[in-house]
Amino acid sequence: MKIVAQALSKRFTLREWVFKDLNFEFNQGCKYGISGPNGSGKSTLMSILSGINLPSKGSLQYYNDKLLIEPMQWYKFISIATPYSDIIDYLTLDELIDFYLQFKSFQKKLNKEDFLQIVYLKEQRNKFIKHFSSGMKQRLKLGLAILSDSDVLFLDEPGTNLDDQALDWYYDLLNKNTVDKLVVVASNEKRDFISCNDIIEL
Repeated sequence: MKIVAQALSKRFTLREWVFKDLNFEFNQGCKYGISGPNGSGKSTLMSILSGINLPSKGSLQYYNDKLLIEPMQWYKFISIATPYSDIIDYLTLDELIDFYLQFKSFQKKLNKEDFLQIVYLKEQRNKFIKHFSSGMKQRLKLGLAILSDSDVLFLDEPGTNLDDQALDWYYDLLNKNTVDKLVVVASNEKRDFISCNDIIEL
């Protein structure tokens, strides 16, 4: 799996560019960071990379074994966890996982019971998501994204709402389950880039 950007640019007004003429290549089995202060365009770039948003200029292409993938098919290869990706809060955790598994399977033959144990939410399986704490919701988002059977993983501000213990859990989960994936992490925190092969500064 490979993602190639050429002269990738985004603006929301005629005069001001969020970022301009970014050129990069992301490859499977590698981790990449997107760094920059608040308002620098990290989340905007992530939304373009994942196909949620469109660039104002330039091109973005996905390749699978040198075959070009049409943008409408990108979602099949992607898992994502971001502050702006909501989870359905009127379902119970059990119902949400069943719904999710209709679209994405877990990797390494994990089942629902395994997943609940890994994210430390087994006792909450019959609880409605709307009653979860912000930290529990973030653990759930990260678990679903990281443990899905996807070639590409996008994580935007993954440490949001996680205490020190939960951060240790996240880093361990990420390192153990993404060896063969293409991983892109957007963050303000330097610790999120420790294992990255390359970093884009915005």
